[in-house]
Amino acid sequence: MTEPRHNPARARQELLAILATARTEKELDALLEGLLAPPELEDLVRRWRLLQRLEQDEPQRRIARDLGVSLGTIARGSRLLKYGPARFRDLVRRSLESGMPVVAADDGDKSHD
Repeated sequence: MTEPRHNPARARQELLAILATARTEKELDALLEGLLAPPELEDLVRRWRLLQRLEQDEPQRRIARDLGVSLGTIARGSRLLKYGPARFRDLVRRSLESGMPVVAADDGDKSHD
């Protein structure tokens, strides 16, 4: 049996459906740990921290230093918050307004059970 041609839009929808099956934060964490290699998950967390801190108007050089990323990476995040999809920008802002903590670079690296 031959594998059907790759359809990126369908694959993305399937991934979204899989993520939506998680009923709890622990289930979502298990899914992410299963789907992503540890460095990929760390990169995702770092990108989220970067966006939160940019949204709080922290100086870009401080963010770059604290997170160990280049100023180019910071600039990309800044452009995303200014010109990226409105739904995404709204999600970042809503996460901050909801009181979701902005984790410092050396916090939050706890092992999972």
